Amino acid sequence: MRLLQLSQTLNRKMGGFATALYPLHGHILSSGHGSDLLGLDADLGDQESVPRLYSFEPHLLPRFYYSRSYGIQAEQFARECDSIHVHGLWVYPNLVAGQLSRKLHKPLVIHPHGMLEPWAMKRGVYKKSVMRMLFENQNFRDAALWRALTEAEAAQIKHYCPQANVVTLPNGIMAGDFEGPVSALDLTAKHPELFNKKWIVFLSRLHQKKGLDLLVKAWSKLHRDFPGWQLVIAGGDDGYGDILHQMIDSCDLRKRVTLLGLVHGNEKAALLKNAQLFVLPSRSEGFSMAVLEALAAGLPVLITHNCNFPEVDAVGAGKIVEASEPSIEEGLRNLLGLPEYYLDEMGQKGATLVREKYTWEKIASQMVGALEKL
Repeated sequence: MRLLQLSQTLNRKMGGFATALYPLHGHILSSGHGSDLLGLDADLGDQESVPRLYSFEPHLLPRFYYSRSYGIQAEQFARECDSIHVHGLWVYPNLVAGQLSRKLHKPLVIHPHGMLEPWAMKRGVYKKSVMRMLFENQNFRDAALWRALTEAEAAQIKHYCPQANVVTLPNGIMAGDFEGPVSALDLTAKHPELFNKKWIVFLSRLHQKKGLDLLVKAWSKLHRDFPGWQLVIAGGDDGYGDILHQMIDSCDLRKRVTLLGLVHGNEKAALLKNAQLFVLPSRSEGFSMAVLEALAAGLPVLITHNCNFPEVDAVGAGKIVEASEPSIEEGLRNLLGLPEYYLDEMGQKGATLVREKYTWEKIASQMVGALEKL
C-alpha cells in the first residue's frame, strides 16, 4: 500500500499538526508500506534526514500555501499511490488533493486536525465560505474516509457531512519518548530565575486560541500565594508574542514569568522532565501533541474541555476546566496546593495512559487497517 500525504506547512518547529505528520509518515514507512509526504517550508535538517519528504517554497499567496511545483509533483506521486491524504482544510493542497482524487479515481482521505472546531469555524468565515464554494464542498462529498482525532471531532465531521465515513485515530508519541532523567542545568544557566523553583509549563505556539490571556491573568492573582512556583511559557510566536509581552508587563509579572521562545529537542525534553505541572488553557484544539508529550513526561496537566482529552479526568492524570479566567485560576490553585507526592502520582497515571494507548506504532497500524477496508 502506498499513501500520498499532502500538507500545508511542514515546519514542525512552530508546532501545530506538522509535528504529528513526521512520526505517522515514518511509522507507515517502517511498517513496510509506502508514504510520500509533501508540504511547504520544511526545516533543512528534516529535508536532508526524513525519507520521501518533499518541501516547496510558497509562491504569490503564502497563506494559501500555493506553489505551482507542489501541484506538479503531487500529480506525479498520485499516479503511483493507492490513496490521497490531505491534512488540514481551506488551502491549496486541498484543492490539489480533490482534483487529483477525481482525475485519477483515487480515494480521498481528509484529516481536518481540529479545523472544524466551533471556535476555529468562527474565524475567517468569509475565506472559509469562498473555499467551500470553490472546492471544499465537493471534497467533503467525495471523501472516501475522514480521520478524526477525537470523538468530538468525529461529531463535528458528521455535522458538516452526515454521510461521512469516519475513523477516529488520535495523535501519538514515539515509544520511549521522555523516559529517564534529563538535566536542567542548561535551562537554569540561561534562566537563573528557574533555579530552585517549581515550574508551571505552557508549551504550544503563541496564538490567540491557546488561552494565554486567561493563563496570565489567572497567574497574576495567584503568584503571591505561591512564591515557590514560576510560570514558564515556551513556544514559537504565531502572531501573539507582542500582546503576550504587553499583558505580562501590565500585570507586573516580569519576574514571575519566564519566556523561553521556541524549544525543541533536548531543550524541550529538559523542560518537560524537570517541570512539576503542565497547563494548556486552550479555546480550541484538535488533539494537542503538547498535552501528549507532557503526559508522557510524567506531568500532571491542567487543560480545558476544548482540548478534547476526557481521559485525563477519567484516569486521574490532572484537571479539566472551562476556558475562562476564573476556572483556570481555580484549577491552578487546587493543583498548586496539592502535596508533591500527589502530583507525582497524577503524572504517573498520565504516563501509563499514553504508553498503553497513544503510541505511533499502534496508530499507524490502525490507519493501515482502515485504509485496507477501502
